[in-house]
Parts: sequence; structure tokens; C-alpha cells
Amino acid sequence: MIQEIDIISENYFTFVPNPRGKIIDIGYVAKEDVFESGRSLSPVSLAVLNQAAADIGEKLQCIIFIYGRYKELFPDRDSRIDYFEDAQAKAFDMLVFDGSIAPNEDFSMFDFSAAIQSLSYCFATPRSSFVPQSFLPFICFSPQTWFLILITIMSLYAAFYAFHRSQWTQFDKLYSEIERSAFANTPVSFYLYSFLVVMSPSRVLLGRVITGKMLFLIVSLFVLVIVTVYQSQMSTLLAKQVRYPEIDTLEDLKNSYLTIQTPDLEASLEILQDYPFYDAIKTKLSEGPYQYRRFLYKTIREYYDIDTRIVDVITPNVSNANLDPLTKNFIDAASNFRSIVESNAVELAVSNLCYMDRGNIKVEDPLFMDFPELHLVKECMLTYPMTLQIQKNSYLSDLFIETVSTYVEMGLVQRVMVDAFDYAKERDSLFIDDTNKDEHTAEALSFKNLQPAFVSLVIGWIFSSVVFAVELMVDIPNEIRMSRFTLWAKKLVCPSSLSV
Repeated sequence: MIQEIDIISENYFTFVPNPRGKIIDIGYVAKEDVFESGRSLSPVSLAVLNQAAADIGEKLQCIIFIYGRYKELFPDRDSRIDYFEDAQAKAFDMLVFDGSIAPNEDFSMFDFSAAIQSLSYCFATPRSSFVPQSFLPFICFSPQTWFLILITIMSLYAAFYAFHRSQWTQFDKLYSEIERSAFANTPVSFYLYSFLVVMSPSRVLLGRVITGKMLFLIVSLFVLVIVTVYQSQMSTLLAKQVRYPEIDTLEDLKNSYLTIQTPDLEASLEILQDYPFYDAIKTKLSEGPYQYRRFLYKTIREYYDIDTRIVDVITPNVSNANLDPLTKNFIDAASNFRSIVESNAVELAVSNLCYMDRGNIKVEDPLFMDFPELHLVKECMLTYPMTLQIQKNSYLSDLFIETVSTYVEMGLVQRVMVDAFDYAKERDSLFIDDTNKDEHTAEALSFKNLQPAFVSLVIGWIFSSVVFAVELMVDIPNEIRMSRFTLWAKKLVCPSSLSV
């Protein structure tokens, strides 16, 4: 049986597996008081969904969307089936916010400068001040990791301090007053850094304090420059890296690392070639996860062996005696769903592509309806339908959730939260496109993002080791000559004391 579907606590459905191992994708976008408190899907509805998945799931993935206030909120969509939430969710681990903002609302809280919209997708470009890049290395580590790092540093500091104090008497015998004074006035943290990071032994920093400080400054600046340059190319956006500052002009777009995902690359280029920004935008286009949609569309047409689909899933023709049992079950489930919520605000728009007999089906290719547009975020938010897509669990998504939550609570934005499945086990599916995997796959921040910092530290260690070796080569002969000169001077001044 289908696992429990909770439509009360969080106001959204999640993916649920059916017994055949296929996936039923359920999306729910109604934020207002559509469902009464304590209501849930009846056993009849669950049974219908489960049976439908078992019957259809062998031929293609079953996609189910339950839309709230379908006719009221989406009057321009007719009964068109939208795939965008499902297609993108299977390609990326992300948060999807589907909604519209009233024209008179305040947009000052949205810290985005521009957006790229293609079909129902809207990729927001953050302002350079919105992502404090100096904080990015810190969010690479979890709180537990930071705790272990602090404990380790404190332990090393305590151990080095104990060693520092215990060796004071030995230093007093071996070094001059100037060297002892420099040793006493240098903080323990400086020696800890030099010994553990720069790998400079104490002798260099005791006898050659200026050299040690120079190494300290050189390595610190080197690390700072490398990490800063690397961070300037980091981005938490879904697409490729975005160059800062924000994109305000076509020239900025041309010089950016932004990738615009479009449903059909060839068709989009043909449409855009008459526009003035064609040259600036053509190198930014890519198909990305739309390969899945194309596969699904092709599979549906082949399965039903049809060219068109004409069907009204909201008010099906119940008088048609030729309807198959599965379609009748769907109609019963829709009626039962209305009786559950006691309102006509929710209509069941179950996948028209799977649940209607062939005589009532017309398949329309949704891949050539729109073309990418570059505009400001305010214009993007006023354009419906649109979807803001941001990598889940990223610094940018946390701030954006905090911003949008105000509009969600006011009922101005409807939320769709989609949990992505791990499709590594589904590699035999035809819609998985790994051609541009490196170009489009978004990844969370991890230790490998700090690789330049670690590389710079290794370079600093090598540089310090070379300087230390040179100092030894120069210092040892000088010490030998100085020792011989001291013995010779003492023999001249007080030969009797030497004999004793």
C-alpha cells in the first residue's frame, strides 16, 4: 500500500513509493484554507491511486499533481499538464517556490537583482551583498566539526605552552640576551602557528625572529588572496557559477557564468535570433533536465499512439459508456475528493496522460510555448507561472526562505516543497542525461571547496622549509667559526682558566 500521506501538518505532499517500486510524484500547491483541520485522503482515494500506479507504472512513470483552486488561480492554463516541478526535482536537490506577488506589494525585501525565466523556471541572480563571501568557508563545516576543531586547537595550544615554559631554562643557557628577550616577547600562538602550519622549527624563529614574522605575513597574505579569488567564483545558485557584481545589462550577461536552461535549445535559438540580445544569450542556453520532459512526452505519445489530446479532467463526460474501469475509478476519486474537503476549490487534476481512455486524449507538446527572458526580479515575480529554484540547504536558500515566508504567511505566495529522490539507482531510466552533468549539477559546500586554502598552506610550508634549509646552511658555518673564534679569544685572555 501507499505510505501515509500527510496533508495537514506541512500543507504539502511528499513522494511515496508504490509496491511495484515505481514512483508516484505528488505535488500540492494550495496554501489557503483548502483542507479543513484534521482532514486527509480517504482510503478510497488512496486505493485508486495505488491501483492506478500498479496498472500504469509498468509502462511509464506515473505523475500526479493535485492543484488547489485550479480554475481560479490558473485561468490561462486550461487543462494543460505541467511537468516542471517533477522534472526539475529529479535533476536537482532543491527548493521550489511557485507563486505570484500582487503588483502593489513591497519588493525591497528580495535581495535579487535579475532573473532568467524560461517556461516556468526563474533563476534568480543574487546581489553581491546578499551572499557574504567571507562567510562561505565557515558554513562548509557543521557545528560538530567546528567544536572538534576548537577543541583540537585549544589542546595543541596548551601542549605547546607547556613545552614553551618547560624549555625556558634551556633557552636561557643557549641564547644571547637579545634572543631571549625576543623569545619572551613573542606570543605562544605565533610559535604554534609557525611550528604547525608554516612548519618552521623554533630555532629559526628564536634566532631569526624577523625571518619568522616575514614568513608569517607572506603565507597569511598568500592564503588570503587565494581563498578570496576562489570565493569570488563560488555560487549557491542552481546553474553554473555566477560572476559578481549582479547582472544589470546585456554586457553583464555576456560576461557572466550564468547558464539559462531552456526546453529545446535548437528551437529557442531559432526564436531568439531576431532579438537584439541573441548574441549575448545564445552561448548561455542549455537544455539541462528538459531531456526528461522530452522523453516523457515521446513515451506518452507512443503509448497511446495518438497525435492530439482533448480532455477536461475537471468535468469529465461521465455519460460516456465507453470509459474504461480505470477512468471511472478516477472520476469516483475526484468526486470523493470534493466531498472530503467540502469545497469546490480543489479539483483533482490527476495525470491526464495515464488515466483517460485514448478516445478522449490529446497530447500537446509543452516544449515550444515560451522562450527565455532576461528581466528584473520584480518583473519575474509579477509573471505567473514562474518558479524560483535554489539549491536546498544552502546559505542562499536559508535567507530566501526567511524572506519569502512573510509572503507565504500573508497568503500571497503559494509554496511547493519538493523532496528529490536519489536517482543514482535509476540510471537505466532514459530521461537521465549525464551529458552536461558537470555543467549543471549543483553540489553543497564541502571540504573540497577549501582545497585552494589547503594548497596555499602546503605551498607556504614548502617555501618555509626551503628558507629554513638555507638558513641552516648559512648559520651552521657561522656558528662553527664563532665558536672557534670564542675559544681562541678565551685562550689569549685567560689561558690558565681553559687549562683548568
